Amino acid sequence: MSLQTFLEWFTQGAIVLLAVMMVGQWARTRDRVSLDIAFVFGTLASITILERSLLLARIQTSWIRPLGISVLLAHPYLLLRVVSHFRPVSKAVKRIAAASLAVSLAVVWLSVWPFHTMAMSALAFVYFIWLLGYVAMAFRERARAAGGVTHWRMLHASGGVTLLALVFILAVMIEMVPTTRNEAAAFIPLCAMGAALNYYFAFAPPSWIRRIWQSSELYGLLAEASLTAKSVTQREVLDRLCLFVKSAVGARGAAVALRSGEALIVTSSHWDSLKVGSAIPEGRLLEAWKRDEAIFIKDYEPAGAPNALGAYGVPVPSVVAPRGLLVAVLPKGALFVPDDLALLRICGRQTAAQLDNTMMADRQQALITELAERSTQLVAANRELEAFSYSVSHDLRAPLRHISGFTDLLQKSPGAELEPARKRYLRLISESAVRMGELIDALLVFSRMGRSEMLQSRVDLNSIVRGARREATQADPARNVRWNIHPLPEVPGDPTMLQLAFTNLLSNAFKYSRDQGNAEIEIGAAEGEAGEVVIYVKDNGVGFNMAYADRLFGVFQRLHRAEEFEGTGIGLANVQRIVLRHGGRVWAEGEPGKGATFFVALPKERELAVTKN
Repeated sequence: MSLQTFLEWFTQGAIVLLAVMMVGQWARTRDRVSLDIAFVFGTLASITILERSLLLARIQTSWIRPLGISVLLAHPYLLLRVVSHFRPVSKAVKRIAAASLAVSLAVVWLSVWPFHTMAMSALAFVYFIWLLGYVAMAFRERARAAGGVTHWRMLHASGGVTLLALVFILAVMIEMVPTTRNEAAAFIPLCAMGAALNYYFAFAPPSWIRRIWQSSELYGLLAEASLTAKSVTQREVLDRLCLFVKSAVGARGAAVALRSGEALIVTSSHWDSLKVGSAIPEGRLLEAWKRDEAIFIKDYEPAGAPNALGAYGVPVPSVVAPRGLLVAVLPKGALFVPDDLALLRICGRQTAAQLDNTMMADRQQALITELAERSTQLVAANRELEAFSYSVSHDLRAPLRHISGFTDLLQKSPGAELEPARKRYLRLISESAVRMGELIDALLVFSRMGRSEMLQSRVDLNSIVRGARREATQADPARNVRWNIHPLPEVPGDPTMLQLAFTNLLSNAFKYSRDQGNAEIEIGAAEGEAGEVVIYVKDNGVGFNMAYADRLFGVFQRLHRAEEFEGTGIGLANVQRIVLRHGGRVWAEGEPGKGATFFVALPKERELAVTKN
């Protein structure tokens, strides 16, 4: 098989394959665009199959050549119908094309004057070249206006039309100038094959090449989005999307509306008919948004627009930000709707991610601002607390010392004996002054505990408990108490604070078990939740009712009368504050008359740092 024969078979096979694919596409969609494209390739494929069939059957006919020329002459007129789907074609052009096609067909089929003349043949030639040129320019203009897949498909369509015109010119040259037959005939199959390949990439490109075209268009949008991800505002994100969409699908205008309550309010607009702040009216766009689907409306008629337009409606599926709708308005319609919708869906998803990130960044900044305000308030509150502590330490102690001092002077002053009742009153005043001094001291300790710096190191709890036991037993060294102390681990923490916490716990256990003849206190360790160790202090003392367990760790909260057990009621509050500052937790269990168990959960590992609460 010669190269020329191969090229002829390849070209004709490609045309037939394209026709089959276009007919199949029309059968799936049943729209006018697919039908007209199917006519373009179906006519070429039909005459090709007919010619090959007659040649294989060795049948000689006089009408097959005029029929093939007629199909070729009708080809640009059918392409003009395809062009009319995505751009307006004036009535004058349509009339001239129809009249010229009719005259050209008469030239081919009629051998009578005036059709069988050189002038009429020249008219048919001019018609064919003019209309193909018009169609090629229409495809190229659309390619310049659009981006992405549509750009490349229109560009290839223009190339296919141009090469087809070149095939016709070469064929005419051979007929008019026989000396050019050899040179021109070699180019005709190449040009025909080029036209077929361009038509293939224009009207039936494979998915992999469409993805490449799509990616090349999206790269710029994604690159710009990544560069401005940290500083861009919501309005800038939407404006950038509108500008990109106008370029990507050749739209006349674009707008983005975001949900506000039950309505869609236009937030960014690059089209006069949709003003910022206006609502998307009831209709197919709003219904598509409610169904969360992307659509193309061929006869979109917005308010203020004189003619029906084409419009894409694509949801912007934000999760954190309000869900929105992208609207792209075309001058007339669209030729490759599925590719445009696929590109716009990706843009919608990408924009949704940017909107979510922008809103999260705004929320983060708001939280940072709020945190800074809270920190300022906390600093002010700490200053007020320090002033209060100073007032308690100095201003309240002076009158308290006066009360205590003058009470002692009255009790010791010479003169008449005081009545028993008056002596009792003076004694109560003196004891109350002493107790008030103790409460002030405890309150100051509690206040300093929340504000003092905390130094963290590895703390041996065995040493801490031994020191706490010595402190606790000083209240009554002669008491017989059975101490059951198990080995304890090391934990990260401030040794001074932990010493105070366990001294309070062991002092309480020692104090509240003093009425037991066989007092017993147990200290041990147990596994808690992941990453923590639990230390328990258990006694067999008076215990408490679990209904009041939430009061145990409150400031000045006591479950027993002062006459029964002395104390200020602030020790367990200090324990809780110390444990919380160590990142732990504290709780208690007990039963009246059967003792109590206090639990302290501390983290096993923690960053060693100097912190201030």
